[in-house]
Amino acid sequence: MLIQFLCFTVIYSKLAFADLFSSSLQLEQSLIETEANFVRHLSDYIKKENSRLNRLTRILNELKKSDYAVESLAKVDITERSNPIDAFLGIRRVIRSRSAVLDILFENVAEDILAFLIDAVKPQEEDLLGVTNSLLRLQDTYRLEAKDIANGMIGSFDKTTPMTSDDCFLIGKTAASITDYYHAMPWLSVAEEKMDTEAASGASIQRTFTRNDLYSNISHAMFAQGNVEHALWYIRKLRETDPSHPSASSFYEIWQSFKDSGRKWDGSWESLPPVSNPRPMDGVDVEYEALCRGEAVEKSASEKEKAKLFCFLQRNTPFQILAPMKVEIINHSPYMAIFRGLLIGNEADRFKAMASDKLKSQKSFLDNVSYRVVKTTAFKDSYDEIVARVSKRIGEVTSFSMESAESTSVANYGIGGHYGPHCDVAQPNDLFTNEHNPLSFNKTLQGDRLATVLFYLSTPKAGGATVFFELGVSVPPVKNDALFWFNIKKNGDGDFRSLHASCPVLLGQKWVANKWIHERGQEFRYPCDLSPDV
Repeated sequence: MLIQFLCFTVIYSKLAFADLFSSSLQLEQSLIETEANFVRHLSDYIKKENSRLNRLTRILNELKKSDYAVESLAKVDITERSNPIDAFLGIRRVIRSRSAVLDILFENVAEDILAFLIDAVKPQEEDLLGVTNSLLRLQDTYRLEAKDIANGMIGSFDKTTPMTSDDCFLIGKTAASITDYYHAMPWLSVAEEKMDTEAASGASIQRTFTRNDLYSNISHAMFAQGNVEHALWYIRKLRETDPSHPSASSFYEIWQSFKDSGRKWDGSWESLPPVSNPRPMDGVDVEYEALCRGEAVEKSASEKEKAKLFCFLQRNTPFQILAPMKVEIINHSPYMAIFRGLLIGNEADRFKAMASDKLKSQKSFLDNVSYRVVKTTAFKDSYDEIVARVSKRIGEVTSFSMESAESTSVANYGIGGHYGPHCDVAQPNDLFTNEHNPLSFNKTLQGDRLATVLFYLSTPKAGGATVFFELGVSVPPVKNDALFWFNIKKNGDGDFRSLHASCPVLLGQKWVANKWIHERGQEFRYPCDLSPDV
């Protein structure tokens, strides 16, 4: 019943859309465009400022050459300067110079860059918060260490640009601001390590925090996670260097907590106990994260059950006799299979190109945290011969009519992009008609979503698997392959064992396309059965 509720709630309230993070294509395009414009505007501004300074310098030099310059007056008795010509020239020179300087000072050379910075520059702070949360999600799902990420390492993949102490402090402070001390503590600790390393190497780092700010935040996070001795250590260092710091007064609260605990500690760094950092498990789906990592879970098929799974060449139609479809059965009940190489040639790239044209025209950074806005684009068969050709091929390999099938939808996942747990089947009595939902359908006219064909348009470097909670199945995305499963039992009831989700993309881009096959038109291809177990 809980699974059914989850499926209904997610579809009806469109929570699945809220959980789909925006496309990495848009993010990259927007960042490239924004940084390029930033460089252009800043370069133009610097040129204009240099031009202003050069003109001011010329005026200054002219004034210095004047007989009335300070250096000249120091050599001559002021009482001897009574020549009317000199007076005229001097007054004119001052007035002219004053006018020129005022004109230069009132030039609005910053107008363009101010407009760019105030109105045009995206991303904004909420986008930074979104990508920070995505980073923390990846850290949890794939068991990544904060220190490794800070050093530019994502798993065993190529190293990228390392973070500075300021970057790490920002992530830690952001986590602490929402009482997420489980993440705050390691990131703040890494910030301290990097701060020490940077100081030792003489690196010039622009920081938005002081060492005492760091001590204050670490102490608070340590205390929240039960590390009283460590909290005391940092708050004591803070009191020694800045007794007036706003957080210094928390020393007494921490000290009292330490005394009440009955613990023993001599106050030295060497005798500090090991750091404890328990993860809050409320709302954490351990099996989901394990499936995303490709690990087996309790519901995963046993070795005996796996032995019943097999691959074969399907030759159901004249087309498939000439070009057999490679089919890999990955689950029997409900039936799930992978069509290996369903897409051929450059079809996957064509779909991405068509979707890219549409995604480019949409806003990349939105007002309400763009990472939480779905950017799915749909294509009717009439849009392009590629779309029609692939739809026909899906009909061939599934033996279903495409008459009531939905348009092919294409999506591109962003940083940490994922699709939350959901079922593709609609709930009873729900027509699922919503003009604001680009993927809505009319159940009365089309019937419910009988089956789903999810084809992968790219192979991410890591992450992005499609996982089925109730079946313990995890399918990594492989370009040109298609995943097929049933959403409805033969008696017409929804098969809520199809509850599934898309795992966060760890590295690379994930492009997918969906084709939902509806009940209408399948009456003789998928006959009903009264048994609820079929």
